[in-house]
Amino acid sequence: MYVWERDMGSTQVTRFGKPSDVLGVEVETIDDFLAHVHHEDNARVRLAIGGVIARCEPYEMEFRIVGDDGKVRWVRDVGRRVPTDTNDRFVGVCIDVTVEVEARQTALRLASHDALTGLANRTRLRERLDLAVDMIDGGDAKVAVLGIDLDNFKAINDTYGHMAGDALLVHVAELLKSVCRPGDTVSRVGGDEFALVLSPGDIESVEQAARILLARAESPFVIGGHEVFTGFSLGASIGPTDGRDSTTLLRAADIALYGAKATGRGTLCFFEAGMNAAAQRRQRIEQDLRSALARDQLSLVYQPLVDLDCGRTTGVEALMRWSHPEHGTVSPAEFIPVAESSGLILQLGEWALRTACRAALNWPGVRLSVNVSTVQFHHRGFLAMLVNVLADTGLAPERLELEVTESILLSNTDEALATFAKVKSLGVSIAMDDFGTGYSSLSYISRFAFDKIKIDASFIHNLGRTVEADAIVKAVLSLGRSLDIKINAEGVETPEQLRFLTDEGCDQVQGFLMSRPVSAGGLTKRLQNEACPASGAL
Repeated sequence: MYVWERDMGSTQVTRFGKPSDVLGVEVETIDDFLAHVHHEDNARVRLAIGGVIARCEPYEMEFRIVGDDGKVRWVRDVGRRVPTDTNDRFVGVCIDVTVEVEARQTALRLASHDALTGLANRTRLRERLDLAVDMIDGGDAKVAVLGIDLDNFKAINDTYGHMAGDALLVHVAELLKSVCRPGDTVSRVGGDEFALVLSPGDIESVEQAARILLARAESPFVIGGHEVFTGFSLGASIGPTDGRDSTTLLRAADIALYGAKATGRGTLCFFEAGMNAAAQRRQRIEQDLRSALARDQLSLVYQPLVDLDCGRTTGVEALMRWSHPEHGTVSPAEFIPVAESSGLILQLGEWALRTACRAALNWPGVRLSVNVSTVQFHHRGFLAMLVNVLADTGLAPERLELEVTESILLSNTDEALATFAKVKSLGVSIAMDDFGTGYSSLSYISRFAFDKIKIDASFIHNLGRTVEADAIVKAVLSLGRSLDIKINAEGVETPEQLRFLTDEGCDQVQGFLMSRPVSAGGLTKRLQNEACPASGAL
């Protein structure tokens, strides 16, 4: 407790009391007291004290003081006037409320910021975006929203655990803060999704931020001694062109982000008006896909793989089909990306593998090929699922071939190598699908012992039409012979294409020229009608 006292007719005010536990020092004058008030609060406290003395009103203030020990404390200063015959006296008390204030500040911060990264949360993001939109309203300035999604984050989480995933999110948060300018806002809106509000912002500022992020993705993040690769998919909206409020702009950026992921990830996509209808369709597809299995809407068809040495079917590729009760046949090119982004591919992939393995028991001597997505391959339960399916169905591992795309090899290469080796140790073979359309590298071919390389149909389609396609196909076939890797050509549709591949020593082909995909029963009939058993079959 302390007392302020001013003699009647005097302007001199003194403050006295016992040495305060709050201040850690005894003060005798107002100036002594003010000398201990934190510099950021000093002017406010001086003004308040002046008003108290001039108007003789009760007072209550919260501010920071600095003790002689240098420690900063929050205090609540409360007092009132006690008039006497000879002077004005103010009796007050100064209480240490540091714990209370810091708890209050923490609660406010948690309400507006992400606990893990310290970035603004979705609520705070909307507040800052609303302010940015208000500032550009009626003017020529623009504001940009850049939505950011980490590629392969789920695979990293599944491989290294959630602590490693959290550490990666913190690293990414620091990277995003380094991209921001004064006035910009960086936010974690949930999971592995982030957003930047660039104010002012336009196409150029978005592209500049995107270039920095995409360039950084080429180098690994070091998490717990492991080199972890993650890319960025980026979707942007520009206000007021794409919207005049935070809800519309955030939704537009989210739609553009989905478009970026659908085009192959690692890209920047700006919102366009037509994307809205496409996004609504994707949402409906995801909802319907969740119940498609239970409603028996999904099925498998099998495309024959013909050995050019004997001209007989020595393998089949299982392909998923979806017959929607309202929309009819939904293309795999449309629903598979939706399944991957939503996580449904794990359920669909296991169903496809199990169903195909059971069916293959009816085709002795024919090898079964089943596609495996990047999400499946990197999931920590993939190997256990594969072993269980083989055990439950009784299919010999040597009769199963998994087709993977090059994207599997681009992240967590060491983990991919380990999974790759474990799959092959079971006796299951692995083929690289769609070779030449992604990030093909001879280093991958040398590090991953593929049993087969499948030349993408786009190259086969251009055989005899472009010099480049002819040269690429010849080079891949030569590579296969040199490394003793079988080569399969997809999408063979004309006799001329087949003749070219036969002359160049291709091992295996598939396409409409040989057979369209058929049902399990149709494949059984085809195999029965072939003149002789498949030569060299397993």
